Amino acid sequence: MSSCASLTLSCDPITRECQQHFPDAFIHKRRWGKQLVTKLLSLSDGKGIEHIFTRFKGKAFNEIYSAINHDRAIGIGPLLKYDITMHICRKNGMHDDQRVFINGNGPRRAARLLKLPIYHCAIVNLDYVTIMDVLHAFDAIGHAVSIRNSKLGDDFESYLCKWQKTIA
Repeated sequence: MSSCASLTLSCDPITRECQQHFPDAFIHKRRWGKQLVTKLLSLSDGKGIEHIFTRFKGKAFNEIYSAINHDRAIGIGPLLKYDITMHICRKNGMHDDQRVFINGNGPRRAARLLKLPIYHCAIVNLDYVTIMDVLHAFDAIGHAVSIRNSKLGDDFESYLCKWQKTIA
């Protein structure tokens, strides 16, 4: 997680709480940290950041992403919305049904390098590949996948992003 010193925001208690609960979103936030905090506070319905998890308990990825995507807040793009959604899903013990969302240039480049079939989820307007396709592609090139037994698409999305950086 980012330290307060490395953030452009002040480290007030609300910002720290947001950072603790949504570290990936803050890593990807670039210069829109204040807008991210505002977005998270709006999702909490004024009941504290922890309420976000309660609010979306039992909801599917598609429902959560759609709710987060509902308003077009400046500076809160698809990658941040994805990070927020995935963190809510993970915190609530929900899995993303074997989909690896291709959200960002790194995973997209990895999918192209591996020649993966890319599908589209119209409900949330995101592209994805399947965990099975990723594993088969890595098997085909003889690459051992350290997260092979994970059932979390988000783990594979991060893995693809890191892997593609090792390819010239």
